[in-house]
Amino acid sequence: MSATDEEGIIIEAMDEISAETCLTFRAAEVGDNDYLSFQQLQSGCFAELGYGSGGARVVNVNSLDGCLDDTTTPIHEIMHALGFEHEQSRYDRDLYVEVQWENIDAAYKSNFNKLPRTYAFPQYSFDFNSVMMYTLDAFGRGGRPSMVLTPKKANVTDEYAVGRATNMSTSDIDRIFSAYGCYDDYEEPYVGRMNGRTHRLTIF
Repeated sequence: MSATDEEGIIIEAMDEISAETCLTFRAAEVGDNDYLSFQQLQSGCFAELGYGSGGARVVNVNSLDGCLDDTTTPIHEIMHALGFEHEQSRYDRDLYVEVQWENIDAAYKSNFNKLPRTYAFPQYSFDFNSVMMYTLDAFGRGGRPSMVLTPKKANVTDEYAVGRATNMSTSDIDRIFSAYGCYDDYEEPYVGRMNGRTHRLTIF
């Protein structure tokens, strides 16, 4: 994949977010204090969470690790930069999944740490279809499961599909709307700062 193709995947991911929400992205310009910096300087796919103290917010998407095979991973990592955590880290996750700590390599256990209620959107239910949800075997050693569903969620008919969303779920979109004021009825489009990118909240 050429650098142009890789950039195209990233742009397409941002366009998908813009198409479903009130957020739009533009290229960083000289003088911008805060911006997303898409890099391939390290292995893996990861991003700094949310808005920091200013400057570049790193989104590492190494194509050698499959991070740019399609728009799924860039959307996931941009969501981190927007301030959203993994779904399996929700405060109420034990009602839906049971983490199999013994099957997870120590280097990846932090991805399954449960976070306080304040990090989640308690008005929205746990979402197996979220683009922020891991597969049930993510980082499981030797193909073993890193999570199993709790009996309460017997309504999940396809365990293989869990964590394999290719785009944002309705809940993902609703959470962006809630976090970024997309529901607000501005008389004029509001221009603000979105975790490293200038965004325009255009309310129709």
